[in-house]
Amino acid sequence: MRRLAPVADPRRVLIAVEQYGEGAGRRLQIYGLIDVGITLWNMARHERISGTASPDALVVASTRHGELSISRGDHPLIRLRGGEVLSPLGSVLLRGPVARFFLNASDELILEARERSGVSQNLEQDDTLSLSHLWFVESILLHTAEMKHGGALLFVQDVLADNEARLKESVSIKYKLPSTRPRDALLAAMAARLKHNDVHQRLHERRAVKEQDLENLEELAWRRRDCEDSSRDAARFIGLLAAVDGAVVLTDKLRIIGFGGEVRVSGPGTDTIHIAKNEDGDDMSAAPFTAYGTRHRSSFRFVETMEPSVAFILSQDGGIKAATKVGERVVMWPNFEVGFTTALS
Repeated sequence: MRRLAPVADPRRVLIAVEQYGEGAGRRLQIYGLIDVGITLWNMARHERISGTASPDALVVASTRHGELSISRGDHPLIRLRGGEVLSPLGSVLLRGPVARFFLNASDELILEARERSGVSQNLEQDDTLSLSHLWFVESILLHTAEMKHGGALLFVQDVLADNEARLKESVSIKYKLPSTRPRDALLAAMAARLKHNDVHQRLHERRAVKEQDLENLEELAWRRRDCEDSSRDAARFIGLLAAVDGAVVLTDKLRIIGFGGEVRVSGPGTDTIHIAKNEDGDDMSAAPFTAYGTRHRSSFRFVETMEPSVAFILSQDGGIKAATKVGERVVMWPNFEVGFTTALS
């Protein structure tokens, strides 16, 4: 296994192992390398919408020093990280208080994308459209985690103006960068996908298709790819901003306010963080703030005073945590799913 590992890029190559023999003589043997291609890796990072899934087999992956993840195909089972055995939670962006924070923004972006495209399509006809906003947020987290520099992303509601007094009281932004680039790029990609899919579906229903119609469809396909490339670039850009000391401050509708943010909350606040054991955050254990470093404590203080808000805290080892205020408690979600396969999160 050690000799094969250098040629087995975990992004695309699996070392296939099988059991042979009977009874006490049963053994494991390597019978080959499976090149699954880069599609799965790109799907996990939301750089592709569709492709071939993982084989329906027990998959043991190690993408970082001191870490193992075990899954059955694409379904995570258990993870070893930092000497601790963990059962990863599902995506907090699909269920629970963190998901509810982004819900209104997701709905508004979908409506705006439909208006831009001129396509009146029900959400049930395109599930990827309903998830586009949340996948973009996950892409930001994945790109930031891959940088291995750590960081914090603080999300507030878009209704907050850049000069809103309460925001200024909560965080000092060293580098102001008012930009709607991420939002505009995502909207363009959503609208282009809607338009392309709509034309494709109408042509599919015809018995005969003109050459000009096919040329128009190909042009829409190229437009869609260009817009999706721009959307991915915008997510990577935010990951780069997180490399600067301090937090990146954004809105739920993906408007950048600035980076290099320093939380400056006055007052003692709570001294307890509640660690969620499920996505809903209704099963939890308590821990003192002092059990965590400066970046974590600052993020906890921010979500405590700047309600409603969500913080994502990224460690240098690539770990991702989410935090928000639920009732009177500051709740944190560690080790949750990001992307399609948790081995990459």
